[in-house]
Formats: sequence, C-alpha cells, structure tokens
Amino acid sequence: MDSNSVKLIQNNLNNTFKFWNKNNDYLLVLVSKNSDKYFFDQLISETELQNKKILAKCKTKTKIKITSDKLKVDAFAHQLAAAEIESFIWCYKHLDYMSRNEIKEAVAETITNAPFNLIMQKNVA
Repeated sequence: MDSNSVKLIQNNLNNTFKFWNKNNDYLLVLVSKNSDKYFFDQLISETELQNKKILAKCKTKTKIKITSDKLKVDAFAHQLAAAEIESFIWCYKHLDYMSRNEIKEAVAETITNAPFNLIMQKNVA
C-alpha cells in the first residue's frame, strides 16, 4: 500500500484510538463472551462502512488496484473491519503488556498489511 493510503488509514484511526482509550473498559465488557452479540456485529458493521469510505478515497487518490466489483470491495472492507476490531480487542485485553502507543502501531500495521495478506491468501488458495 502506498504512503498516501497508509497516512489516510492512520489519520482515520486516530479518532478510533481516542474512543477506545476513553472507553476501553466498557467496550471490553460489551464484546466479551457473555455480552450481546449484536453490539459486536454493529461494531464490525460501522467499521466496515468507514473502511468502504477510506477505500473509495484510496482508489481515487492513489494507484491502488481494487476491483470495481462491489461484492469484492464489500468483502474486502468486511475482512479489514474484522481484522481491525479483533486487533483492538486483543490489544486492549493485554494493556498490562502493551503500551497504548504499541497498540496503535500494532493495529495500524495489521490494517495497512491487510491488502497484502488478502492478495497472498488468494494466491495461495
């Protein structure tokens, strides 16, 4: 992914990090095994919508090669959302072992590497 796309993703993540830092105790309860699955699904869904907006911007501002097939873009945005949310949950469960800055770097790396990983999975399969 080119540097413009990475900056766009990292800028978008800043608000998400602020939200998670402020509300992580509540969010971890809401996504725990005993919680309502609806909240987790909504978290993925909202993140997916944001990812679609970012992908649209990346596609128009950069030379990123994302197919125009809506179903594939939707699937890609969903996979990216799931990776992002799962990374946040895992990292915030391990605040004793990771600083908030390390969490930010780890999640940003997960998201910026997601397109590469998706392509590699398709090539391996």
